[in-house]
Amino acid sequence: MGKIMKRDEFLNHAKDKLLNVSSRAYDKQGFMNSIVMAFNSNNDLMECLKTPAGQASLFNALQYAASTGLSLNPLEGKACLVPYKGKAAYQIMKNGYIELAMDSGKVSFITSDLVRKNDKFKTWKSMDGDKFEYEPATTDRGPVIGFFAALKKTDGTGHVKYMTKEEIEEHRDNYAGDVRQFSAWGKSFNGMALKTVMKALLTNVEISGDIDAAIGSENVSFQNFENPIDVTEKGTTAGDVREELSGQEDAPAAEEDVPEAGEPDDGEAQKTFEDRF
Repeated sequence: MGKIMKRDEFLNHAKDKLLNVSSRAYDKQGFMNSIVMAFNSNNDLMECLKTPAGQASLFNALQYAASTGLSLNPLEGKACLVPYKGKAAYQIMKNGYIELAMDSGKVSFITSDLVRKNDKFKTWKSMDGDKFEYEPATTDRGPVIGFFAALKKTDGTGHVKYMTKEEIEEHRDNYAGDVRQFSAWGKSFNGMALKTVMKALLTNVEISGDIDAAIGSENVSFQNFENPIDVTEKGTTAGDVREELSGQEDAPAAEEDVPEAGEPDDGEAQKTFEDRF
């Protein structure tokens, strides 16, 4: 069995590699601090440090996180690490997608919200793109029936995505699988629904390479859980992200090895972690 690592030991080994993953400009020390906050808020992440496979999985997830630079501080709601059975995956939240969209310089307005039965909501097509009207009921709004995300680009075109609650549940069941009860789906269905409809919107609107890469990073990270992947429909694919990350320079030699990005099986994870770092 491989060496059990402490959190700070693991992060010290991984730090240089993580900070050289992304070409996107962001506060890299702030990102590293957010990793510590993620550990402090979720003790299950410590389970990933007990086996070579878990350490490899966690490092892969952190590489994908570093490629976007979104904070992992749970209080900011931008991105998170999802631990499950001693492994980890990277997940981007609604606020993270909003940050990436606004940082692109191509979006002037972006929002998402839930729709209840007695609210007034409609969306339609026009010469200027998608339009919508949303008027929440002031009293007795009723149960949640759907979720929407909308944005307006700086060129004036609008884009709207609406998903019913049933469509969101179907998406969750198809892509979250067994992990759903341990992930944010089990803690905040509405929050994950808003993230899902936001991601669906951004997947089908041409905005920036950073957003395409972020979607690809999240998709390929969840391969660690051996569930179907919510693949992108355009832009950078999960394979592109894996190829980009695995092409990074090797970390300096040290006592242990954190493997390259990818999805090694348990045998590969143990070999690389014991022999290469």
